[in-house]
Amino acid sequence: RERPNFSFSKISLDDRDLPRMTHNGIRPKAYYAYDLASGCVIGYSHCREKTTNLFLDCIRSMFRLIYKNDWGIPGEVEGENHLVRQFKDTIMEPGIIFPMVHWCAPTNSQEKGAEHLNRAKKYSVEKKNHAGIGRWWLKLSANKVYDKKVFDEKNNTYVDKKTYEYEELIADDVADIIEFNNMLHPNQKKYPGMTRWQVLCGNMNPNLRKMNKKEVIRQIGYCTP
Repeated sequence: RERPNFSFSKISLDDRDLPRMTHNGIRPKAYYAYDLASGCVIGYSHCREKTTNLFLDCIRSMFRLIYKNDWGIPGEVEGENHLVRQFKDTIMEPGIIFPMVHWCAPTNSQEKGAEHLNRAKKYSVEKKNHAGIGRWWLKLSANKVYDKKVFDEKNNTYVDKKTYEYEELIADDVADIIEFNNMLHPNQKKYPGMTRWQVLCGNMNPNLRKMNKKEVIRQIGYCTP
């Protein structure tokens, strides 16, 4: 599972629940597309419920970025089974949009590159910017939560004391994505002084296929009768 040398050689997709809750006790759902060479988030979406639209909106977000910058189609996409498997004969069929598709094992979360980047984003940016993020039951300092918990007698557990508006949590996550993309690349020996975004833009795979806008829109565009 070595990282690629060129940007857009391989991307990885994954969903997650944002760590903080809304006032009605719901954790907003997020879906990310990561470029594995640079570590950048190249597509994202948010929703109140985990549905297939969460995946589709993330893919749309990614292709808007590709079209805006006149980049090529990623060489390989790494998909998870939960929301994406039903698209295996359409969007995720090799050759329709992406040249290669790799399906990760359902019970092996460590196989997905996006899982590791989700964790990097959470502990390098989100934990620094927002209170109450971490695993309060673990002793390791990296997991330490600096916001007090309150005991919920009804459910016999500790819960976050502070809740937020849904729109506020989404705006915070978008800001965190921008900050994460503009942080220094973790491999400074290979990319000295370069941010993730600079590695993404300046190290693009020269062999990528150009985007067929008509075919992409036919697969993931909005249908207007």
